[in-house]
Amino acid sequence: MIEYEEITPEEIQIYTTKLVPRLLRVPPYQWTRIDDIAKDVSRFIEICQYLVDRGYFQDDKGFVIITVKEDKFVRLDPMYIRRHDTKTFRIP
Repeated sequence: MIEYEEITPEEIQIYTTKLVPRLLRVPPYQWTRIDDIAKDVSRFIEICQYLVDRGYFQDDKGFVIITVKEDKFVRLDPMYIRRHDTKTFRIP
């Protein structure tokens, strides 16, 4: 498992401000290949897991809005996209 000290401030900035808007451009129910948006797939998964474990990528009810499948694909929860005004999504 990755520790906070191993994540650069630039990575924190990218993951907390740019990942969700980028995934919002993809139609609901469509998966995005992780290797299309990240250079290192395993690091992408570790950082996302670290952030999820600390409450990031959750909606206002505490549900995780990001899903990783088979360590190859990522998407936002389609129900989140339908239920919320995604233009106002901000990670705390």
